[in-house]
Amino acid sequence: MTEDNLTPEQKELIIKVNRAVIKAREAQREWSEKSFKQRASYLKTVHYRISERTQSISQAIFDDVKKPIRAAIGGDILPTLDNLKEMMKNGAKVLKDEKPSASLSQFYIGSRKLKIIRQPYGVIGVIGSWNYPIYMNFDTICAALLSGNTVVWKPSELTPRTNEIIYRMFDELPNGVLVMINGGPDAGKAVSQSDVDRIVFTGSTATGRKVAAQAGARLTPVATEMGGKDTLIVTENADVKIAAQAAAFGITNYAGQNSIKPQRLLVHEKSYNRFKVLLKEYMEAVKIGPADLPSVQMGPLINDRAVALADHLVKEAVAQGATILTGGAPATEFQGPFYRPTILENTTNQMRIEKGDLWAPVATMRVYKNESEVVKLVNGHPLGFTSSIFSKSIQKAEKLGQRLDVGTIMINSTVLSVADAKIPFGGRRLSGNMERHGVWGIRDMTRPKTISISEGWLDPIYRGTYKFTKRWQIVVIALKAGQYNKAFKAYMSRRLAREE
Repeated sequence: MTEDNLTPEQKELIIKVNRAVIKAREAQREWSEKSFKQRASYLKTVHYRISERTQSISQAIFDDVKKPIRAAIGGDILPTLDNLKEMMKNGAKVLKDEKPSASLSQFYIGSRKLKIIRQPYGVIGVIGSWNYPIYMNFDTICAALLSGNTVVWKPSELTPRTNEIIYRMFDELPNGVLVMINGGPDAGKAVSQSDVDRIVFTGSTATGRKVAAQAGARLTPVATEMGGKDTLIVTENADVKIAAQAAAFGITNYAGQNSIKPQRLLVHEKSYNRFKVLLKEYMEAVKIGPADLPSVQMGPLINDRAVALADHLVKEAVAQGATILTGGAPATEFQGPFYRPTILENTTNQMRIEKGDLWAPVATMRVYKNESEVVKLVNGHPLGFTSSIFSKSIQKAEKLGQRLDVGTIMINSTVLSVADAKIPFGGRRLSGNMERHGVWGIRDMTRPKTISISEGWLDPIYRGTYKFTKRWQIVVIALKAGQYNKAFKAYMSRRLAREE
């Protein structure tokens, strides 16, 4: 889109974003010069405010996206408190200078003292998501701030109340350290194309690709957390009851509106029939209804469009040969965008419902005979965040997990492990290219810089005091390669030449 094609509103938005970036850049130098302890002192206040305002935060999340209060507290607020605490406690360690020893085997480049320092990128453009508006936004913002960056933040336009609460929590930060830009896709595009030093995007794969393309003109690095198509694998010796309970929870938790829920169930042929019966029972027992009722386990989807997409893909798959085990239709007895927990059987890789991420309580289920089939299905898919493996043999499950190209393997559990602040979280392939959570997130917000200091007493080559002749080069290379006979012959030929 050329400047001539922009509306007055779009032009005004670009100006606003550019001013925000300039403001953040002016603040960044002073902010980065503060010690980690000084930066953390600001976030300790934020940490306290989160716990103090739990009720108003969870209510705002409910008002914005109809997430049940319990899910807002358990899935957003509690992990945020743990994650921020982990960052403040151990973040300074990963930012310390490293001082590796120079290798004596590289004598030909001289004697040096080495130091590797980690520096912030500068100004980080954060484009946030709506499904976990506290956890996902705080995770990125706090990691960026603690590592010395300043932030231009474009939150989701679907969570306006929550965004304002978040922003007010940081009101003691120096001016310009965190700047919020409200708006929809045009605001996100303006941030992506601005003069920030890095973009951190959380959202769908389709939108993430657009963001990366928009940032490409400036070669701005883009870190992403995008869609998932995660698998839950039930082995031949699994506790089928626990696996079915976990699957039903993962599929219906927050109405399936997260990228790490199990969307593909791969069940060994010996476990399939029993698992199928139990899963149908547990899925149909999930209590659906308005999210503000205490007894409700699954509330609505974000909007009618999400329901229509889920229903369309389910009906399309059925028309192509899939069968419905349970669900498969909107829950029309409730007012609002509700969809029944759904399991499809007999799907194929060619069906659209198997190809992309679907934010709805829908999963497909297939039977498998051997682990090679599982590895092919998981690693052959363009999306890969997590996989859950249910097995009574932990050792076998670990071996299978090592063969799967995903970011996190959960054995005998699903979904919940990724809230652990001590482990990295990130996807593979089109699911993303960043690491977040705790110290991993802080390290990801910095770049290494090497300082190499010559000690002067062994810089012979460019000083001309030592001739590293071709014959000696052959000797050294042969020694490094373990070719001792060749090295000896090269040395002797030099010695014989000298004697002659």
